[in-house]
Amino acid sequence: MKKSFLSFVVMAAFLISMVFAQPMAATADAISFTDVKNHWAITYINNLTNLGYLKGYPDKTFKPDNNMTRAEFTTALINCMEISLPATGNSFADTGTHWGKKYIEAAVKQGILEVDEYPQGLFKPDSTIKRSEAAAMLVRALGKAPDEGKLVFTDADQVERSMYRDYIKTAYDIGLISGFPDGTFAPFRDMTRAQVCTVLTKFLDQYDGTAPVPPVVTPATGPIKTVTIADKSYTVGQNIITIKYGFSDIKVVSMSVLNDALQVNGSYVFALNSTANNPDIVVGNTRYVVSKMVASGDKLLVYSDVYKINMFDVGAHRYNSDFVKLYINSSNKENYLSDMEILDATTVRINKQTYDLSKDKITIDVQNTFYDITKITFTDGDIIPQLTKTDPVVFKGLYITDIAAIFVGTKTLDLSKITRIDFIIDGQRYISSEVTIDASANFTINRQVFSPDKVTMVIDDMYYTISHVQVLEGKFVFYMQETTATDYVIFNGVYRDYAEIKILKDSVVYDMDRVVVIELNVLRIGGKQYTLDNTIKCRVDGKLWDITSVDWDAKRQVTIIKATESKTGTLLNQPSKYVFFDDRSRNIKDGADSTVTIYANRKWITFDQILIPDPTTFSYNGNNYNLIGSSVRIDRNEYEIYDTAWQGRDKIMNIYLQ
Repeated sequence: MKKSFLSFVVMAAFLISMVFAQPMAATADAISFTDVKNHWAITYINNLTNLGYLKGYPDKTFKPDNNMTRAEFTTALINCMEISLPATGNSFADTGTHWGKKYIEAAVKQGILEVDEYPQGLFKPDSTIKRSEAAAMLVRALGKAPDEGKLVFTDADQVERSMYRDYIKTAYDIGLISGFPDGTFAPFRDMTRAQVCTVLTKFLDQYDGTAPVPPVVTPATGPIKTVTIADKSYTVGQNIITIKYGFSDIKVVSMSVLNDALQVNGSYVFALNSTANNPDIVVGNTRYVVSKMVASGDKLLVYSDVYKINMFDVGAHRYNSDFVKLYINSSNKENYLSDMEILDATTVRINKQTYDLSKDKITIDVQNTFYDITKITFTDGDIIPQLTKTDPVVFKGLYITDIAAIFVGTKTLDLSKITRIDFIIDGQRYISSEVTIDASANFTINRQVFSPDKVTMVIDDMYYTISHVQVLEGKFVFYMQETTATDYVIFNGVYRDYAEIKILKDSVVYDMDRVVVIELNVLRIGGKQYTLDNTIKCRVDGKLWDITSVDWDAKRQVTIIKATESKTGTLLNQPSKYVFFDDRSRNIKDGADSTVTIYANRKWITFDQILIPDPTTFSYNGNNYNLIGSSVRIDRNEYEIYDTAWQGRDKIMNIYLQ
C-alpha cells in the first residue's frame, strides 16, 4: 500500500529553517554538497545556494532530484526577489498555520499568485509544484504579459488544456523554462529542486539586471546593410554571408525587413525576434548557431554563443559538415558533423549532451577513412578540427570475414560451416550484408539504431539472442544464448514476440503459449480444438483483429498469422493504454507492463489478460468483475481502484488508486 506522508511532513517542519532561510550575502567560500558533484544542474544549484536564496540539508546534501512543493517554490521565488514579508493576511483557507504563510501572502500581494485559480480557496501548499504553475508565477514576477500565440511543443494538446497555457508560451519564449529534448513541455510534470534552481537562476538573470542588457532596438523597415554577429560587423553584398536552413545554402545578396520579418534575396523569409527555428548563419567558414535575430535601423543584430564547423579540409579535398557522418564513443547515433556544437577548444555538445574531446572519442567518416577529432582550433574567420586517423568504428554490412568468433554458452561455432547469417531487427528479417554495425555493437537499419539486446541473430535457421559483443583488432566476437523460433509469431509479415499476441475465443483472452496450430486454420486453444471462424480473433498493439489465416511454418519453426483490423464488435473499443494515478492525481505508472497486476479469480493477472466491457467492469476467462474496488499491484505496492476515466477518442483508460 502507499506510504504515509506523515514522516515527510514532520521532517519538513524540522528542516524548514535550514532549507528556506532568508536571503543572505554570498560568502567567499562556495557551498559544497555531497550529492551534486556530477549532477547536470550543479552550476545552477551553486548559483542559488551561494547567493543564500536556497539551502541544503543538515547532512550536507541538496537532494537535487527530490520534488519541490508549492510552498517551497513560492518561498524560494520570494527570497530571490528579496521582497519584505507582510505581517498580516490569510488568502487561503489551508495556509493559516503553515510555515510558508508569509511567503505565500507576499506572492499574493505581488500578484504572483491569484487566489481564484485555486478551487475552494485551497492552495494545498504541500502539493508538488507543476511546470505550468511555475511558469505562470515566474512570468507574473517579471511583470510580463501572457502570450496567446501559436505553441511549438509536440504535446501542444496538453499545454492547451492548462489554465496557464499563455504563461507557458511567454516563459518559453523569454527563456525561463525550456522544453524537453523530445519537443514536449510536460505542463503537468512535477519540478525537482534541481530544475527549480535552473529556472530561478534564469529568472534572476532577467529580474535583477545581471544579464547582458540588449541593445536599444528601433523599429526597422527597408534594406539591411550590416550584419553584426559575435561583436563583428559584415557588410551585405561585400562580405560572403550564407544562411543555412535545412540542407539549403542561401548566399546572401540582399536583405530587407518587411512586416516584422527578414527577407533574403527577395525570396526567403525568416522570423525576427524569435528564439526558436532560426537558421544558422555562415560568415567565411564560421557557422553560427543563431538564438535570435533582431533588426535595428539598417542593421541586423544576430545573437549566437555556439559555433559549428561548416567546411573542413582533408588533404586536397574540402568536405561539407552536413554530409559527414559522426560517431560518439564508437557508437552510431545517426549524427553528422553539423550536429556538433562547439563550446570551446575541447568541449562540444551533440544532441544536448556535452563531451570532452580530450576524453571522449568523437569520430568522423571521411570517404570510409576514420578520424578522431582531438581539438578545435579557432583562427580569424575559421574553425579547424584537429584530426587523428583511427581504426574504423562502423561496418557497413557484416560478413563472415568480419567475425573472429561466435560463442554460444561455453561452445564455439565453427565459422567455416556457417552458410548464412540473418538478423531479426524491429520485426523484420535482414541478411547480414544489409545491416550496419558499429564498434559498440549497435545495429542500424533504415536510419534507426538498435542495441544488440534488441536484435536476434539467425545462423542457418538457428535462433540466438546476443548477450555481448566485442571488437578485437577490427573483428567482432559474439557471445550468444540459444533461443527458439517459437518465441516469435510472424504477424502480417512482421516478426513479433509471441507475448505481444493474444488470441480471443468467446471473449476469453489466451496467451500464445496456450495456442497450438494443428494445421492451416485449425487451432487448439486452451486444450480444445477449433476450426478458424469469426469467433476467433487476436489482439495486437491494443487493437482487435479478424484472423484471415493461421498456419505453422515448419522450416522456420514459427506461427504465421494474417489478419485485418476489426471494424465492428463489442470487444473493439478496448484500451490501448492504461495510466495509473494516486489519490493526489500524480502519475505513478504510465502503461501496464508485467509489473502491474490486478486480482481476479483468486490470483494476480496482468492487464493484457483482461477485457474492458465498460469503464467500471473487467472480464477475465469469461467472467465479469467490478473494476472499482479491485486490488492492483504496481512494483510490489498494493492499491485499490476508487475511480476510472475513459478517454474513448485516444483509447486511454485512467485508473485512480488509493
